[in-house]
Amino acid sequence: MKKAILGVLVLIAAQASFGQAQDDSPVTNKRGVELLPKAGDWGLGFNAVPFLNYIGNTFNGSAGNSVGTDFVNSSQMIFGKYFLSDTKAIRGSARIGFASNTQSHFVRDMTPASVPTFVEDYRTVNSSDIFLSGGLEWRKGKGRVQGFYGAEIGVGFSDRQVNYDYGNALTAENPSVFSTVWDAAPIGASITTGGPSEEQLSDRVVQQNSGSTISFGARAFIGVEYFFAPNMSVAGEFGWGPMFMISGDGSEFRERIVNGQTERRELPSGSRDGFSLDNDNLSGSIALLFYF
Repeated sequence: MKKAILGVLVLIAAQASFGQAQDDSPVTNKRGVELLPKAGDWGLGFNAVPFLNYIGNTFNGSAGNSVGTDFVNSSQMIFGKYFLSDTKAIRGSARIGFASNTQSHFVRDMTPASVPTFVEDYRTVNSSDIFLSGGLEWRKGKGRVQGFYGAEIGVGFSDRQVNYDYGNALTAENPSVFSTVWDAAPIGASITTGGPSEEQLSDRVVQQNSGSTISFGARAFIGVEYFFAPNMSVAGEFGWGPMFMISGDGSEFRERIVNGQTERRELPSGSRDGFSLDNDNLSGSIALLFYF
Protein backbone atom coordinates (compact mmCIF):
# COMPACT_ATOMS: atom_id res chain seq x y z
CA MET A 1 0.00 0.00 0.00
CA LYS A 2 2.81 2.38 0.92
CA LYS A 3 4.52 1.61 -2.37
CA ALA A 4 1.32 2.41 -4.29
CA ILE A 5 0.88 5.75 -2.52
CA LEU A 6 4.52 6.62 -3.11
CA GLY A 7 4.14 5.74 -6.78
CA VAL A 8 1.10 8.02 -7.14
CA LEU A 9 2.94 10.93 -5.46
CA VAL A 10 5.93 10.46 -7.75
CA LEU A 11 3.60 10.46 -10.78
CA ILE A 12 1.85 13.65 -9.63
CA ALA A 13 5.19 15.37 -9.02
CA ALA A 14 6.42 14.33 -12.45
CA GLN A 15 3.30 15.68 -14.12
CA ALA A 16 3.57 18.97 -12.22
CA SER A 17 7.22 19.32 -13.22
CA PHE A 18 6.34 18.54 -16.83
CA GLY A 19 3.52 21.10 -16.79
CA GLN A 20 5.81 23.73 -15.25
CA ALA A 21 8.42 23.02 -17.90
CA GLN A 22 5.78 23.52 -20.57
CA ASP A 23 4.60 26.82 -19.02
CA ASP A 24 8.18 28.10 -18.76
CA SER A 25 9.15 27.04 -22.27
CA PRO A 26 9.81 29.97 -24.64
CA VAL A 27 7.13 31.05 -27.10
CA THR A 28 8.40 30.60 -30.66
CA ASN A 29 7.12 30.89 -34.21
CA LYS A 30 7.06 28.04 -36.71
CA ARG A 31 10.79 28.46 -37.39
CA GLY A 32 11.63 28.19 -33.71
CA VAL A 33 12.50 31.88 -33.23
CA GLU A 34 11.46 33.30 -29.84
CA LEU A 35 8.69 35.88 -30.02
CA LEU A 36 8.71 37.52 -26.57
CA PRO A 37 11.22 39.89 -24.97
CA LYS A 38 13.36 38.63 -22.10
CA ALA A 39 15.21 40.07 -19.12
CA GLY A 40 17.71 42.71 -20.26
CA ASP A 41 15.82 43.60 -23.46
CA TRP A 42 14.89 47.15 -24.41
CA GLY A 43 11.67 48.24 -26.11
CA LEU A 44 10.79 51.30 -28.16
CA GLY A 45 7.28 52.24 -29.23
CA PHE A 46 5.14 54.86 -30.92
CA ASN A 47 1.59 55.18 -32.24
CA ALA A 48 0.64 52.60 -34.88
CA VAL A 49 -2.52 54.39 -36.05
CA PRO A 50 -0.89 55.89 -39.21
CA PHE A 51 0.21 52.38 -40.26
CA LEU A 52 -3.23 50.92 -39.58
CA ASN A 53 -4.84 53.72 -41.59
CA TYR A 54 -2.50 52.90 -44.47
CA ILE A 55 -3.46 49.23 -44.40
CA GLY A 56 -7.16 50.07 -44.20
CA ASN A 57 -6.94 52.55 -47.06
CA THR A 58 -5.17 49.93 -49.17
CA PHE A 59 -8.33 47.83 -49.10
CA ASN A 60 -10.79 50.68 -49.67
CA GLY A 61 -8.91 52.23 -52.59
CA SER A 62 -8.18 55.56 -50.90
CA ALA A 63 -6.50 58.08 -53.20
CA GLY A 64 -3.10 59.37 -52.19
CA ASN A 65 -2.57 56.43 -49.87
CA SER A 66 0.72 56.71 -47.97
CA VAL A 67 2.38 55.51 -44.80
CA GLY A 68 4.06 57.62 -42.15
CA THR A 69 4.90 58.00 -38.48
CA ASP A 70 3.10 61.32 -37.93
CA PHE A 71 1.44 61.80 -34.55
CA VAL A 72 -2.35 61.66 -34.89
CA ASN A 73 -2.83 64.25 -32.16
CA SER A 74 -0.79 66.77 -30.22
CA SER A 75 -0.60 64.87 -26.94
CA GLN A 76 1.33 61.80 -28.03
CA MET A 77 4.71 60.69 -26.77
CA ILE A 78 7.50 58.28 -27.56
CA PHE A 79 7.75 55.50 -24.99
CA GLY A 80 10.20 52.79 -24.03
CA LYS A 81 10.71 49.81 -21.70
CA TYR A 82 13.54 47.91 -20.04
CA PHE A 83 12.85 44.35 -18.82
CA LEU A 84 14.13 43.58 -15.34
CA SER A 85 12.87 40.01 -15.76
CA ASP A 86 10.88 38.13 -18.38
CA THR A 87 7.64 39.40 -16.81
CA LYS A 88 8.60 42.75 -15.24
CA ALA A 89 9.71 45.96 -16.91
CA ILE A 90 10.50 49.59 -16.16
CA ARG A 91 8.60 51.82 -18.57
CA GLY A 92 8.74 55.49 -19.40
CA SER A 93 7.50 58.02 -21.94
CA ALA A 94 8.56 61.49 -22.98
CA ARG A 95 7.34 64.45 -24.94
CA ILE A 96 9.73 67.43 -25.25
CA GLY A 97 8.29 69.92 -27.68
CA PHE A 98 9.16 73.52 -28.55
CA ALA A 99 7.53 75.43 -31.40
CA SER A 100 7.61 78.88 -32.96
CA ASN A 101 5.23 79.81 -35.80
CA THR A 102 4.95 83.15 -37.56
CA GLN A 103 1.98 84.28 -39.65
CA SER A 104 1.82 87.46 -41.72
CA HIS A 105 -1.00 89.55 -43.19
CA PHE A 106 -1.00 92.65 -45.41
CA VAL A 107 -2.94 95.81 -44.50
CA ARG A 108 -3.13 99.25 -46.12
CA ASP A 109 -0.28 101.64 -45.42
CA MET A 110 -1.30 104.79 -43.51
CA THR A 111 1.34 106.87 -45.33
CA PRO A 112 -0.39 109.17 -47.82
CA ALA A 113 0.28 108.08 -51.41
CA SER A 114 -1.35 108.47 -54.81
CA VAL A 115 -1.25 104.72 -55.27
CA PRO A 116 -2.31 102.52 -52.32
CA THR A 117 0.56 100.63 -50.73
CA PHE A 118 0.59 97.90 -48.14
CA VAL A 119 2.55 96.99 -45.02
CA GLU A 120 2.85 93.63 -43.30
CA ASP A 121 1.71 92.63 -39.82
CA TYR A 122 3.13 89.59 -38.04
CA ARG A 123 1.90 87.24 -35.34
CA THR A 124 4.43 84.86 -33.74
CA VAL A 125 3.30 82.03 -31.45
CA ASN A 126 5.93 80.47 -29.19
CA SER A 127 4.98 77.39 -27.20
CA SER A 128 6.56 74.63 -25.17
CA ASP A 129 5.08 71.29 -24.09
CA ILE A 130 7.04 68.87 -21.91
CA PHE A 131 5.72 65.72 -20.28
CA LEU A 132 7.66 62.86 -18.67
CA SER A 133 6.32 59.70 -17.06
CA GLY A 134 7.71 56.51 -15.57
CA GLY A 135 6.47 53.38 -13.85
CA LEU A 136 6.54 49.60 -13.53
CA GLU A 137 4.81 47.02 -15.70
CA TRP A 138 4.06 43.34 -15.10
CA ARG A 139 2.87 40.92 -17.76
CA LYS A 140 1.12 37.58 -17.91
CA GLY A 141 -0.10 35.53 -20.82
CA LYS A 142 0.20 32.53 -23.10
CA GLY A 143 1.56 32.44 -26.61
CA ARG A 144 1.49 35.56 -28.73
CA VAL A 145 -1.14 37.30 -26.57
CA GLN A 146 0.29 38.95 -23.45
CA GLY A 147 -1.68 40.90 -20.88
CA PHE A 148 0.08 43.62 -18.88
CA TYR A 149 -0.70 45.89 -15.96
CA GLY A 150 1.05 48.32 -13.64
CA ALA A 151 1.23 51.91 -12.44
CA GLU A 152 3.11 55.08 -13.35
CA ILE A 153 3.46 58.74 -12.43
CA GLY A 154 3.92 61.75 -14.70
CA VAL A 155 4.72 65.45 -14.64
CA GLY A 156 4.34 68.07 -17.36
CA PHE A 157 5.01 71.72 -18.18
CA SER A 158 3.49 73.93 -20.88
CA ASP A 159 3.68 77.59 -21.82
CA ARG A 160 2.44 79.80 -24.68
CA GLN A 161 3.27 83.36 -25.70
CA VAL A 162 1.95 85.31 -28.71
CA ASN A 163 3.72 88.45 -30.01
CA TYR A 164 2.21 90.91 -32.50
CA ASP A 165 4.20 93.28 -34.74
CA TYR A 166 2.45 95.90 -36.86
CA GLY A 167 3.51 97.66 -40.04
CA ASN A 168 1.57 100.83 -39.15
CA ALA A 169 2.75 102.47 -35.94
CA LEU A 170 0.38 104.27 -33.59
CA THR A 171 1.44 107.92 -33.38
CA ALA A 172 0.02 111.25 -32.22
CA GLU A 173 -0.61 112.07 -35.90
CA ASN A 174 -2.19 108.66 -36.56
CA PRO A 175 -3.83 107.43 -33.32
CA SER A 176 -6.01 105.01 -35.32
CA VAL A 177 -4.35 102.89 -38.01
CA PHE A 178 -5.06 99.88 -40.19
CA SER A 179 -4.13 96.72 -38.28
CA THR A 180 -4.73 92.99 -38.56
CA VAL A 181 -7.44 91.35 -36.49
CA TRP A 182 -6.23 87.76 -36.18
CA ASP A 183 -8.81 85.66 -34.34
CA ALA A 184 -11.51 87.61 -32.57
CA ALA A 185 -13.05 91.04 -32.39
CA PRO A 186 -10.89 93.55 -30.44
CA ILE A 187 -12.33 96.17 -28.11
CA GLY A 188 -14.64 98.45 -30.05
CA ALA A 189 -14.23 96.58 -33.35
CA SER A 190 -17.12 95.42 -35.53
CA ILE A 191 -15.41 92.19 -36.64
CA THR A 192 -17.42 89.15 -35.62
CA THR A 193 -15.87 86.46 -37.84
CA GLY A 194 -12.50 84.74 -37.55
CA GLY A 195 -9.41 86.50 -38.89
CA PRO A 196 -7.13 87.50 -40.23
CA SER A 197 -8.77 90.63 -41.55
CA GLU A 198 -8.12 94.37 -41.67
CA GLU A 199 -9.63 96.88 -39.22
CA GLN A 200 -8.76 100.46 -38.32
CA LEU A 201 -7.85 100.33 -34.64
CA SER A 202 -6.87 102.78 -31.93
CA ASP A 203 -6.40 100.07 -29.27
CA ARG A 204 -4.65 96.81 -30.18
CA VAL A 205 -2.96 93.81 -28.61
CA VAL A 206 0.83 93.48 -28.74
CA GLN A 207 1.46 90.42 -26.58
CA GLN A 208 -0.48 87.58 -24.91
CA ASN A 209 0.86 85.21 -22.24
CA SER A 210 -1.08 82.12 -21.23
CA GLY A 211 0.75 81.62 -17.94
CA SER A 212 2.96 78.60 -17.32
CA THR A 213 1.07 75.41 -16.50
CA ILE A 214 2.39 72.50 -14.42
CA SER A 215 0.53 69.19 -14.42
CA PHE A 216 1.19 66.03 -12.46
CA GLY A 217 -0.64 62.81 -11.80
CA ALA A 218 -0.60 59.04 -11.42
CA ARG A 219 -2.41 56.24 -13.20
CA ALA A 220 -2.96 52.51 -13.00
CA PHE A 221 -3.11 50.80 -16.38
CA ILE A 222 -4.04 47.49 -17.95
CA GLY A 223 -3.67 46.36 -21.55
CA VAL A 224 -3.10 43.64 -24.12
CA GLU A 225 -0.11 43.12 -26.40
CA TYR A 226 -0.03 40.86 -29.46
CA PHE A 227 3.30 39.66 -30.92
CA PHE A 228 2.85 39.27 -34.67
CA ALA A 229 6.58 38.65 -35.27
CA PRO A 230 9.70 38.02 -33.15
CA ASN A 231 10.11 41.01 -30.80
CA MET A 232 7.50 43.04 -32.71
CA SER A 233 4.03 43.74 -31.36
CA VAL A 234 0.98 45.96 -31.27
CA ALA A 235 -0.62 46.93 -27.97
CA GLY A 236 -3.44 48.95 -26.52
CA GLU A 237 -4.17 49.95 -22.95
CA PHE A 238 -6.58 51.74 -20.65
CA GLY A 239 -5.74 53.68 -17.53
CA TRP A 240 -7.35 55.33 -14.53
CA GLY A 241 -6.06 57.89 -12.09
CA PRO A 242 -5.96 61.50 -10.87
CA MET A 243 -4.43 64.47 -12.72
CA PHE A 244 -3.76 67.92 -11.24
CA MET A 245 -3.12 71.13 -13.18
CA ILE A 246 -1.80 74.41 -11.76
CA SER A 247 -1.15 77.49 -13.90
CA GLY A 248 0.21 80.95 -13.28
CA ASP A 249 -1.61 84.17 -14.09
CA GLY A 250 -1.92 85.01 -17.75
CA SER A 251 -1.73 88.51 -19.18
CA GLU A 252 -2.37 90.61 -22.27
CA PHE A 253 -0.44 93.76 -23.24
CA ARG A 254 -2.22 96.39 -25.34
CA GLU A 255 -1.17 99.74 -26.83
CA ARG A 256 -2.95 103.01 -27.60
CA ILE A 257 -2.26 106.75 -27.85
CA VAL A 258 -3.03 108.79 -24.73
CA ASN A 259 -2.23 112.55 -24.64
CA GLY A 260 -0.04 112.20 -27.71
CA GLN A 261 2.07 109.40 -26.20
CA THR A 262 2.03 105.66 -26.80
CA GLU A 263 0.65 103.90 -23.72
CA ARG A 264 1.27 100.20 -23.19
CA ARG A 265 -0.80 98.62 -20.46
CA GLU A 266 -1.11 95.14 -19.00
CA LEU A 267 -4.47 93.41 -18.53
CA PRO A 268 -4.33 90.31 -16.29
CA SER A 269 -6.31 87.31 -17.50
CA GLY A 270 -6.20 85.14 -14.39
CA SER A 271 -5.06 81.57 -13.82
CA ARG A 272 -6.40 78.08 -14.56
CA ASP A 273 -6.30 75.26 -12.02
CA GLY A 274 -7.94 71.88 -12.36
CA PHE A 275 -8.34 68.32 -11.17
CA SER A 276 -9.66 65.20 -12.87
CA LEU A 277 -10.12 61.54 -11.95
CA ASP A 278 -11.10 59.55 -14.98
CA ASN A 279 -10.43 56.69 -17.38
CA ASP A 280 -8.14 57.19 -20.37
CA ASN A 281 -6.96 55.29 -23.42
CA LEU A 282 -3.78 57.25 -24.26
CA SER A 283 -5.69 59.51 -26.67
CA GLY A 284 -6.75 56.52 -28.75
CA SER A 285 -3.25 55.36 -29.60
CA ILE A 286 -2.38 51.80 -30.56
CA ALA A 287 1.27 51.15 -29.81
CA LEU A 288 3.68 49.60 -32.29
CA LEU A 289 6.61 48.20 -30.30
CA PHE A 290 10.04 46.85 -31.20
CA TYR A 291 12.27 44.95 -28.76
CA PHE A 292 16.01 44.44 -29.02
